[in-house]
Amino acid sequence: MTNILVKRVHKDKLTNSIEDLIVEGYRVKNRGNGIAIMERPGKYGSLLLHLIILLFTAGLGNIIYAYLTYSKTRSVIHLKTEDS
Repeated sequence: MTNILVKRVHKDKLTNSIEDLIVEGYRVKNRGNGIAIMERPGKYGSLLLHLIILLFTAGLGNIIYAYLTYSKTRSVIHLKTEDS
């Protein structure tokens, strides 16, 4: 369920693109020659919704809700250099 995006950039702009993504909240997961994998962790959902789900499901619903929300909001970007 993780959103994975492949973005091609010119090799001169790879460092600038990495810095831009770090400002947006991504972290460098892996960096090699001509490629960088950036990851932004997901969120676990609203506290109010967790409390409501807790009242009706005794905790199991919270785990499922947190997992699904985290999976949908997690994002990974693969930055690759162009062959030009």
